[in-house]
Amino acid sequence: MHPRIKVLCALHVFRRGFFSSAVLSQQAKKKAAPSAGSAAPVEKYDLAKQIPVNLMKEGEEPVYKSDSEYPSWLWKITEEPPLVDDLLMRGVENLSLEELKRVARVSSKKRIRSMNIASEKQSSGD
Repeated sequence: MHPRIKVLCALHVFRRGFFSSAVLSQQAKKKAAPSAGSAAPVEKYDLAKQIPVNLMKEGEEPVYKSDSEYPSWLWKITEEPPLVDDLLMRGVENLSLEELKRVARVSSKKRIRSMNIASEKQSSGD
């Protein structure tokens, strides 16, 4: 799947609130295969113009806009964040506030995990 389609589909589904697995499973049950006697209507989409993500009966499929009509942050959604080790190699003084928060959060998780492992070893040894 083209990265642009993946980003737009994810944004559209998230924005409409259809990210809940319960809602998606209900929609899947409604769209289950029809009985053997009836033929299911097959819809064809022009993927160059439309994004086939609409889950509602009444709604229309969203159409592509030009890249300039989307916010700039949208294209950064699928980018992987840099590794914490790479951030630390750049130096703490060269990091943004969000990067500092991420480093602190990951460091705290590592410290808590190591403390939990050490306390498990102590309690199992008794």
